[in-house]
Amino acid sequence: MGETGTISNLTHTARTINLSRNYVNPVVFAQPLSYNGAATATVRLDNITNNSFTVSVQEPNNEDGIHAAENLSFMVLEAGTWELADGTLLEVGTTQSSQLVAQGWETVNFDADFDHNPVVMSQIQTFNGTDFVRTRQDNITQNGFLVGMEEEEANQNSGHTNETIGYMAISGGSGNWSGLNYTAGYTGDRITDAWGTVNFGAGFTQTPQILASLASYDGADPAGIRRRSLNNNQVQFKVEEDTSADAEMAHTTENISFLAIEGSGILEAINVDSLAPFVQNSPVVAGVQTINATSSADTFILGDATEPYYDNMGIQDYALILNFDSSEDVIQLHGNASDYQLGAAPSEVPQSTGIFLNNNELVGVVAGVSDLALDADYFSFV
Repeated sequence: MGETGTISNLTHTARTINLSRNYVNPVVFAQPLSYNGAATATVRLDNITNNSFTVSVQEPNNEDGIHAAENLSFMVLEAGTWELADGTLLEVGTTQSSQLVAQGWETVNFDADFDHNPVVMSQIQTFNGTDFVRTRQDNITQNGFLVGMEEEEANQNSGHTNETIGYMAISGGSGNWSGLNYTAGYTGDRITDAWGTVNFGAGFTQTPQILASLASYDGADPAGIRRRSLNNNQVQFKVEEDTSADAEMAHTTENISFLAIEGSGILEAINVDSLAPFVQNSPVVAGVQTINATSSADTFILGDATEPYYDNMGIQDYALILNFDSSEDVIQLHGNASDYQLGAAPSEVPQSTGIFLNNNELVGVVAGVSDLALDADYFSFV
């Protein structure tokens, strides 16, 4: 559902970043910038396609527009509601806006059912308006948040062309995402125009990727974030204003949302949008997730290169696959065909095929199908 990596030596000259995979509805996050050049700056995205995006450094109109080479992290995520292997909930989406914050906020309501206020980041995905512009956020709750755009201070009461704003919301805490350790959280309402240090807790074994957004609206002057001194254990952030209207750049305390993830590579998750609880009369059968095939070719992922899924609750924990079409659909399993056997499904799902690990652990049921073979093309093993 995504990938993450580093962009080095980025300047005002636009650069195209080619991705490792093809996406249907990708949302890109690539901020904050390092602090090699002291002029106020932000990251602008453009030309997001299913396998690439264009990125550049943009300065306010009162600067010369020529910026020193900066470094930053990026993350590309497929839009939707997702669940990581450790149960962490993640929502990725977009909204449209032609308003600056001075004119009003856009309300984003989450589809995901977060238990607590998630960690939220946002970034403009388009380059429809050429004026310097960034996002601000406020009132983050477990149900949604407010987001808006800000141009430079001299233009903060003007308008802006309609842009697409991308956002991600992830349950806070630390975990492992496709083999990459990560920490998502907030700095607390303490970061100003002076550098403030954020510790990663136990730290990482290598320098992580770092993504961040302003999460509060304590100071009404337009502002963004810069970062420096990123290492295994910590990073420093500062809130950055501009000098388009006046020379002062002092800013009150703000809260910053951040995601630090160790290393780079492909990110995997389960698409919650395609899952629903399987009800066998009453109550809900524990641990069963129903996945409906679409009218197109589908891949049902019941395991990855690291581990099998649905393998810790016997016959009470499995993926129930409906409307499977053996002529075009594929079931992905961890390991090799010799690790599995096919057999009768539980009585709740009659006339169906169960997919068992050799320790009799049920990982999947293909509903209404009884003539499957593990060596057929509709099974793949990783």
